Amino acid sequence: MSFRTICNDFRDQTLFVNQEYRELVEWAINNGAFIHPSCEFHASPGGGGTVSVKMDSQTVEPNAVLLRMPYCLSLSYFNAITAGIEGSHYVPRSKPLPAAFLQSTADHETIGNIFLVQQYLLGNDSFWHPYIQVLPQPDTSSQPAIPLLWNKEDTVWLQGTHLEEATKDRRKHLKNRWHEAMNVLKQAGWDISGYTIELFMWADFCFTSRQFPSVALAGDAASLKPEYKPLFEDGISSDDGPRILLPLLDGINHVQEGPSDWHYDKEGLAIAKSFEMQPGEEICYPYDTAGQRLNNTVLFRDFGFIIPNNEACEATLTFPFDPTIVMHPSHSVFSLASTVEECYSSAEYAYVALVSIRSPTRDPRGPLQPNHEVPDLSHFHPQLVSMVSFRVANLVERVALRENPTKLPTERLKKATVEYLVRHIRGMLQTMKKQGRLLKTPQNEQQRRACAYRQEQIEILEDVMRTLNTT
Repeated sequence: MSFRTICNDFRDQTLFVNQEYRELVEWAINNGAFIHPSCEFHASPGGGGTVSVKMDSQTVEPNAVLLRMPYCLSLSYFNAITAGIEGSHYVPRSKPLPAAFLQSTADHETIGNIFLVQQYLLGNDSFWHPYIQVLPQPDTSSQPAIPLLWNKEDTVWLQGTHLEEATKDRRKHLKNRWHEAMNVLKQAGWDISGYTIELFMWADFCFTSRQFPSVALAGDAASLKPEYKPLFEDGISSDDGPRILLPLLDGINHVQEGPSDWHYDKEGLAIAKSFEMQPGEEICYPYDTAGQRLNNTVLFRDFGFIIPNNEACEATLTFPFDPTIVMHPSHSVFSLASTVEECYSSAEYAYVALVSIRSPTRDPRGPLQPNHEVPDLSHFHPQLVSMVSFRVANLVERVALRENPTKLPTERLKKATVEYLVRHIRGMLQTMKKQGRLLKTPQNEQQRRACAYRQEQIEILEDVMRTLNTT
């Protein structure tokens, strides 16, 4: 089927509610994308869209390629730094960012953010304009998805939760990185007048909520310079690879069930399903894995939504002490084994996992440590238990812990560890309830989502406290 035939077929269908999304699909197909003839696109007025099987089509057979996106359409750090071999598509496709800036930092995320802002500011002159114009727009979005972009009136609804401190820390971190980047760009003679902190945070949101790991480009590794080949090896942490944007594919919606098969071939990254797709069925894929679900703290922080009956029914604690003060080598988040197959494949995800606690009665997976010698501690991450026990141990107990950081040597230490965690949970509950009484009726979608998130966190912590008070 030719490009013209496919585009004419799209025009004959009422598949698009805006011109921008039509242009994205046509641009993708014109540059080598494959879209199964039975698939159709539906755009939403605020940007984004869904992909589903046409109502009047036949069943799509298992393992049929539904979408294939050529690597040449990807947007990432690799383009910003011209990481490709001669003649490859891993080039800026516009005026390169100053070499002084690219060489001044090892922070691939900052470079990626600045590059996306540059392409946004180029407007129609950017190769990626058809893609960028369907992203959530920074200048028109009245309801920003993630807490990072919220105003003070909306952020107050997160008070007392883990996301309150996480959002503040992220904003501070991004502002520092933006200031450093602006100083270097200005010294290099680059016009920084349009490179606002708001656009920088918007770009970070786009990458965070839509990113693929570097392994997504594994089928095209030969197009990159040899020094970048290790970024496609099995077992690499996502902290050590650039974030990749892949148009159309990165807009597919999330579902907790329904495995997806990804094909990394020479033509591009493709998605297929191992089961039949019925007419009208939406094409989705899980952002996590069946063995390691993303809880609502991660989903809300990175994607802006929560799942009412999330299989990962977890509350995320505020950290009870300064995690940078490490009392044992095993306590470092960065010491955790991390692979691209794990959903907690970065330090940020590992951090959330460390302080997340499962609902004893609502999480179908059961306790984190079902065989722990102290039943009250079975709900908590083993590393968190170890970190707390070190802080409440006396000198003799601490010597024993250094030999085995997961074995609590005395009854006194077991009791002290439980009491420390109980006090922290009780304090969180008191803070959230006190702040909640000061809040009024939610006035917009951000506040409604935050209210639902707060209530979920309170209910899970109360569930945990009931268990701790009866054992």
